[in-house]
Amino acid sequence: MAGFILPEHSATLDVVMDDGAPIRVVRHGNPSGPRVVLSHGNGFASDSYFPFWRHMLERFDLALYDVRNCGRNPFHAGEAHDYPHFVRDMARVHGAIAEAWGEKTTIGVFHSMTAFAALLAIIDGVWHWDALVLFDPP
Repeated sequence: MAGFILPEHSATLDVVMDDGAPIRVVRHGNPSGPRVVLSHGNGFASDSYFPFWRHMLERFDLALYDVRNCGRNPFHAGEAHDYPHFVRDMARVHGAIAEAWGEKTTIGVFHSMTAFAALLAIIDGVWHWDALVLFDPP
């Protein structure tokens, strides 16, 4: 695949983190299906995973977000670009998605640094997901 054209998202959700950092969530796929929340690894953005998540469009309600200061999000503050913030951001994004688009079965799919943030949340005793798929945690 030499290039790709992203489908239009069906909705956006702008979420403000506890320190004011903005995170945009975009929705794709089947809103009647189980939800997949997907985020990326260091140096990437969720849109760059399209060759992977395009196969889920028909079956799943996809909620994609980029970590603070990455992808669709404007730069907020460099000193807050760390794992403690990523863990708190993940919880806030999860809650905002459920509040805006409804509670339902939700699967977290995370690569690299967001996979690690999901593991750190579990160590802290926080479980948001009905299932987790983590690949290449550092």
